[in-house]
Amino acid sequence: DCLLSRGLGDVYKRQEYDLSIKQQIQNYPLNVCLVDGNTLDHYGHSVDFDHNGMVVRLCSEDCLRDFRGDATVYTSRLLEASLAK
Repeated sequence: DCLLSRGLGDVYKRQEYDLSIKQQIQNYPLNVCLVDGNTLDHYGHSVDFDHNGMVVRLCSEDCLRDFRGDATVYTSRLLEASLAK
Protein backbone atom coordinates (compact mmCIF):
# COMPACT_ATOMS: atom_id res chain seq x y z
CA ASP A 1 0.00 0.00 0.00
CA CYS A 2 2.78 2.43 0.89
CA LEU A 3 4.59 1.67 -2.38
CA LEU A 4 1.38 2.19 -4.32
CA SER A 5 0.78 5.57 -2.67
CA ARG A 6 4.34 6.64 -3.35
CA GLY A 7 4.02 5.52 -6.97
CA LEU A 8 0.86 7.55 -7.47
CA GLY A 9 2.54 10.57 -5.92
CA ASP A 10 5.41 10.23 -8.38
CA VAL A 11 2.96 10.00 -11.28
CA TYR A 12 1.15 13.12 -10.07
CA LYS A 13 4.42 15.04 -9.71
CA ARG A 14 5.44 13.98 -13.23
CA GLN A 15 2.10 15.10 -14.68
CA GLU A 16 2.38 18.42 -12.85
CA TYR A 17 5.94 18.85 -14.15
CA ASP A 18 4.90 17.99 -17.74
CA LEU A 19 2.06 20.53 -17.57
CA SER A 20 4.46 23.19 -16.27
CA ILE A 21 6.89 22.54 -19.13
CA LYS A 22 4.08 22.62 -21.72
CA GLN A 23 2.80 25.94 -20.34
CA GLN A 24 6.29 27.44 -20.35
CA ILE A 25 6.81 26.45 -24.00
CA GLN A 26 3.42 27.92 -24.98
CA ASN A 27 4.21 31.19 -23.16
CA TYR A 28 7.90 31.39 -24.03
CA PRO A 29 8.71 35.12 -24.22
CA LEU A 30 11.26 35.02 -27.06
CA ASN A 31 11.24 33.97 -30.69
CA VAL A 32 15.01 34.30 -30.95
CA CYS A 33 17.89 32.37 -29.42
CA LEU A 34 19.22 33.71 -26.12
CA VAL A 35 22.79 33.02 -27.19
CA ASP A 36 23.20 34.25 -30.78
CA GLY A 37 19.95 36.07 -31.60
CA ASN A 38 18.97 33.82 -34.53
CA THR A 39 15.35 32.75 -34.83
CA LEU A 40 14.64 29.60 -32.83
CA ASP A 41 14.03 27.62 -36.04
CA HIS A 42 17.08 29.03 -37.83
CA TYR A 43 18.60 25.54 -38.19
CA GLY A 44 15.29 23.75 -38.74
CA HIS A 45 14.04 23.38 -35.17
CA SER A 46 14.78 24.72 -31.73
CA VAL A 47 16.74 22.94 -29.01
CA ASP A 48 14.41 22.95 -25.99
CA PHE A 49 15.48 21.80 -22.54
CA ASP A 50 14.80 22.18 -18.85
CA HIS A 51 17.29 24.22 -16.85
CA ASN A 52 16.46 24.01 -13.13
CA GLY A 53 12.72 23.90 -13.85
CA MET A 54 12.85 26.67 -16.45
CA VAL A 55 12.34 25.93 -20.14
CA VAL A 56 15.13 27.30 -22.30
CA ARG A 57 14.88 27.35 -26.09
CA LEU A 58 17.93 27.82 -28.29
CA CYS A 59 18.56 27.55 -32.03
CA SER A 60 21.35 24.95 -32.02
CA GLU A 61 23.49 22.50 -30.09
CA ASP A 62 26.40 24.96 -30.40
CA CYS A 63 24.34 27.55 -28.53
CA LEU A 64 23.52 24.92 -25.92
CA ARG A 65 27.25 24.47 -25.26
CA ASP A 66 27.66 28.25 -24.95
CA PHE A 67 24.63 28.46 -22.66
CA ARG A 68 26.07 25.84 -20.33
CA GLY A 69 29.29 27.85 -20.15
CA ASP A 70 27.49 30.92 -18.78
CA ALA A 71 23.99 29.81 -17.78
CA THR A 72 23.53 32.55 -15.18
CA VAL A 73 23.83 35.33 -17.76
CA TYR A 74 21.44 33.66 -20.19
CA THR A 75 18.82 32.72 -17.59
CA SER A 76 18.90 36.33 -16.35
CA ARG A 77 18.12 37.48 -19.90
CA LEU A 78 15.27 34.99 -20.11
CA LEU A 79 13.82 36.16 -16.80
CA GLU A 80 14.02 39.79 -17.94
CA ALA A 81 12.20 38.90 -21.17
CA SER A 82 9.54 37.02 -19.20
CA LEU A 83 8.93 40.01 -16.94
CA ALA A 84 8.73 42.37 -19.90
CA LYS A 85 6.13 40.22 -21.68
